[in-house]
Amino acid sequence: MKKLIFSLLAIVGFATASMAQDSTTYKEFYGIYKFNDGSPVAQVEVLWQDNILNLTSDMGTATMELIGKDSFSMSYAGGTIVFQRDSVNKKVISLTIYVSGMELVGTRVEPASAYFNRRYMRKEEPIAAR
Repeated sequence: MKKLIFSLLAIVGFATASMAQDSTTYKEFYGIYKFNDGSPVAQVEVLWQDNILNLTSDMGTATMELIGKDSFSMSYAGGTIVFQRDSVNKKVISLTIYVSGMELVGTRVEPASAYFNRRYMRKEEPIAAR
């Protein structure tokens, strides 16, 4: 009986640990994506904020939830975001947002690495340290 209980606790612990996410889980998607002139938004930014992946723009912020390897559901208007990768080095180069019958394609703008590390890779500070 003790072995069964221990096994169940171990399975629950491993499942919880595998679902845990932090700011480094989605770092390959972080950055600024610019859209063509005339698009409803000029640019969006993908970043980790408030312990969740977010897409921000002039129109507001939407949370993102992983639904496939490079695709996410978006909390705004039931939208979907699909990231495209370079075929040679597999880096994320653009994203497509499908929302309200529109297909918006944004090209990734590579930030300088010092800016990238400051902006996207900082760890959340404990409340007492703030």
